Amino acid sequence: MPGRQVSTEGVAAREAFSFWRDVICETFIHLDCTTPRSGGFRGSVSSQPFAGLQLSSMASDEIDLTRSTAKIASAREEYCLIVVQGRGRTLAEQDGRQFILEPDDLALFDSVRPYVARLETGFHHFVLKVPREALRRRLGALETLTATRICGTRGIGRLASAFIRGLPGELDALDKNVAPRVADTCLDLVAAALVGAASLTRAGASSTKMVRLVRAKDFIAANIHRCDLSPRDVAVALGISPRYLNDLFADEGVSAGRYIWMLRLDRCRTALADAAQAHRTISEIAFAWGFNDMSHFSRFFREQTGMSARQYRAEAARAALRRAARPSALPFPATAAGFRR
Repeated sequence: MPGRQVSTEGVAAREAFSFWRDVICETFIHLDCTTPRSGGFRGSVSSQPFAGLQLSSMASDEIDLTRSTAKIASAREEYCLIVVQGRGRTLAEQDGRQFILEPDDLALFDSVRPYVARLETGFHHFVLKVPREALRRRLGALETLTATRICGTRGIGRLASAFIRGLPGELDALDKNVAPRVADTCLDLVAAALVGAASLTRAGASSTKMVRLVRAKDFIAANIHRCDLSPRDVAVALGISPRYLNDLFADEGVSAGRYIWMLRLDRCRTALADAAQAHRTISEIAFAWGFNDMSHFSRFFREQTGMSARQYRAEAARAALRRAARPSALPFPATAAGFRR
């Protein structure tokens, strides 16, 4: 299984950080990157494909990463990043929840919603890049599982952390027919660790309540194209009262009705930023995802994004052109160094 190793060694000091920013975006997902360092910047990353996944090992000087709404619009990437802390500390926030990762801890970052992370000097990460759908099939809706620290020193968290940290040294020895089974085992461990950690940290949320919330979100996602979809429909499908349904969503900080409208908007934003759907009109996209009044759609879109749907689509297209015109960070310097743990 061929991999690659990249570092800032051999890159001029004044160009090192911009080079590293491109490497990060090429290897993981598109992010805004800053560093408090005023001098030369040092970083190295090793990555390897793994049965439809990607396993990476990364270290650098201190860096701040932001997955902004603008980046999501311009580079719509449907991935989850499972981060295992090897050394140092990571401070991060997603979906309104903050957490700190210490050595061996792990956490989930979802690329379709904004997040921020500070990787402190001396950090080392193992990162498993997973197609979002692969985790969604195992876990349902992912919003309740992001920004949850999974302790890597005991229980299922320890098993998942040790499994991922041990993979880099074993991938080359895996038979190509065995690798998919190992990848499935890895994702099953991660899924179990995420569910276990979320059930412990969500105050007052019983396992039954969490399961019903996930089922509610799955039903909404499967029927979001219906313009007549209502919270009552969801409640009837789950065999619960509309009041209890809103109680489920109260922990998310929204009502069930608000969640439906926000998911419709999210689907529309994805379509508008997709070059393959450029031939579709804005109204066609809006109606396809459950909006039945263009005045309401336009008003709601501007309220949530700060721009019109037409401006949003144009900005996404311009960003795509800029990415296409930008020289690739590859090929990497021949002096690229590997990682030391």
